[in-house]
Amino acid sequence: MKVWRTVTFTAFSALALAACSNEPSPGETPVSDPATENNSSVVESSTTDQAMADVISMDQALDVFWQEYPDAQIKEVDFDEDWGEWTYQITGIFEDREYEVEINATTSTVEKVEDDRLDDDDRDVLTLDGLITPDEAVSIARQEVEADATLEGWNLSFDDDRMQAEYEVEFKGSDDRDVTIHAETGEVLEVER
Repeated sequence: MKVWRTVTFTAFSALALAACSNEPSPGETPVSDPATENNSSVVESSTTDQAMADVISMDQALDVFWQEYPDAQIKEVDFDEDWGEWTYQITGIFEDREYEVEINATTSTVEKVEDDRLDDDDRDVLTLDGLITPDEAVSIARQEVEADATLEGWNLSFDDDRMQAEYEVEFKGSDDRDVTIHAETGEVLEVER
């Protein structure tokens, strides 16, 4: 009787483990990370990357911003996870006012708006024509980090010192890194640990 219990328990455990396998069932399509599809080593996509598939583009977020402030010029775009939700924080200026609008990147809803008086020496704005897309910047930056790194967010702003638009792409993982990309040429300017 004891032998049958052991055999039954072992068989049940083997079936349970097989059901929990990461291998796709017959007819099921395996999940892949678009950033590594052309790479010879296949990396399982992370939860973060899967959640990113449902977010609106930067252009769509800018359209939401411009519905609120149609005459504003864009100063900065920040994309990251805020309390478990991906958000865009867009900063724009018009006349003597600075507007920060936080937009839920999944639902396109405006979550928060801040309105402040603009400092006279803080008027640098982005020229959005001719810039690489955030997806292109993330793809370039991903080549500078370990395979297990997941995207933590990115920021597009005008660098006063270099006098150019730049993406700063942040990753987390076994080797946290921030990668600064020239927003026009796609050149890697700096990799920070």
